[in-house]
Amino acid sequence: MDSEDDQRSPLIEGGSNSIRMVDGHRTLGIIKSCAAEFLATAIFVLFGATSVHTGNILLVALVHGMTIAVLVHCFADISGAHINPAVTLAVYIGDSSQKLYVALAYAFSQLMGSVAGAALTRASLWYTVNPALSNVTVYEVIAGGTHQLAIGLNPGQGVLIEVILTFLLCQTVLHVAVDRRIPEASMAIGLAVFVDIAIGADLTGGSMNPARSFGPAVVVSDLRLGTWVNHYVYWVGPLTGAVLAALSYRFLFAKRKNLFSRSTTPTNLSVS
Repeated sequence: MDSEDDQRSPLIEGGSNSIRMVDGHRTLGIIKSCAAEFLATAIFVLFGATSVHTGNILLVALVHGMTIAVLVHCFADISGAHINPAVTLAVYIGDSSQKLYVALAYAFSQLMGSVAGAALTRASLWYTVNPALSNVTVYEVIAGGTHQLAIGLNPGQGVLIEVILTFLLCQTVLHVAVDRRIPEASMAIGLAVFVDIAIGADLTGGSMNPARSFGPAVVVSDLRLGTWVNHYVYWVGPLTGAVLAALSYRFLFAKRKNLFSRSTTPTNLSVS
């Protein structure tokens, strides 16, 4: 019988639930992979930020979670469907075959996609419900779907909450999509996003994703004073949570091939 490390899962071969970085030379190309990250992040931010106008936390959480699940199904074969710089960082640290320049290209594409999605949100919600009473648009009412700390919550608490939320998300990604232990990775990741936002929405907004916070902040900044106050919380928290998740995965839970030095022989889903 083959050992656990020798058994081949469908996800190793780039099935629809894979979340590794795709080989830029032997598969679809780094440009196409970055384009997929740009488009997927734009869609995620558009749907997520727009859903804020409902005022229903569970519905907002559901939209974010289900959108992520759909996008992973759509784009995993092209780029791995990270859609989140924190996830890209966790995959880079947690998987021995990943390349730094691909991670940086992914993160840049995600941030630019976030700005594009936020701009579409502004265009979609730039209307007033009752012009006779107020000229304030729906977009302005929801502050463009930006993340904000709850009243009375200090930045340190915000960072801690984002660390915890992102730790759960990245652990989920690493276990179900990188370690290839279950085939239903996209749904598991979507559920992690749903749970995190349902819990964190009233506290920090439940970001877990610097790109999800960055684009809306850029696009609304000309309308809302103080947009960048405490914005660092949505970088420090998710990136720290990603690092902690990746290190605990790599040194405690990963299969043996991920426990040692970074591989010089890329797998079929890494960029050589």
